[in-house]
Amino acid sequence: MLQELIKRPTTIGVLEFLTGVSATLVDKPANLIFSGGHLAQALFKGKFYKQLYSEVHKYRAEGKIVDEDLDSSRGQTIFVDLMRTIDEENLDDEKFGALKSIFLNSVRKGTDEHSKLLAYQYFQVCKKLSSLDILILKTAFDYYEEPGSNQTSGGIGEWEDKIAERLGMPRELISQSRIANSPVSQSPNSVIFNAEDTKNRHGLTTLGIEIGKFIKKV
Repeated sequence: MLQELIKRPTTIGVLEFLTGVSATLVDKPANLIFSGGHLAQALFKGKFYKQLYSEVHKYRAEGKIVDEDLDSSRGQTIFVDLMRTIDEENLDDEKFGALKSIFLNSVRKGTDEHSKLLAYQYFQVCKKLSSLDILILKTAFDYYEEPGSNQTSGGIGEWEDKIAERLGMPRELISQSRIANSPVSQSPNSVIFNAEDTKNRHGLTTLGIEIGKFIKKV
């Protein structure tokens, strides 16, 4: 299988191969010595490969994703980047879920070339975000999508309080994330939050809203 995969690498073929390897390693933990002893990290990587393969397989069966898009130049570019991120970073479920959703939406049947190009840029932004940043982004986007979302904003304090209450965490954590990812920072990680904007976007920039759309499930 490996020789055939090298000759004609396809997205689904790579996923099948990685999922198979991961399953073998879980069944035979002694083989995980190659990972330098990072047993938990290797197991989580296997879990992510399995999740991704399962969803891709499901959407292919439903006709929502076709192999032509999976194996397109842009589709494989994001796929390779996702594989590299899984392999090199200590991902958790939240960040992996966001990156996975962007990839799946980028190869969804009917997605035009411009949207695929944007998906790649959104993927690059999300790679810089922490899991907390993504949680806040998703929560703010949920507020944005609720009926009556165009009501007047109450300012930074009210926004942070609403997000903190919804997530059940201290407001200080919300504030740290907002500052790190908004124009008020001299060197922001990204510019997805802007609670000072007079336009009511529930603390999100236009970029934040568009990324919010892309990390929705297929």
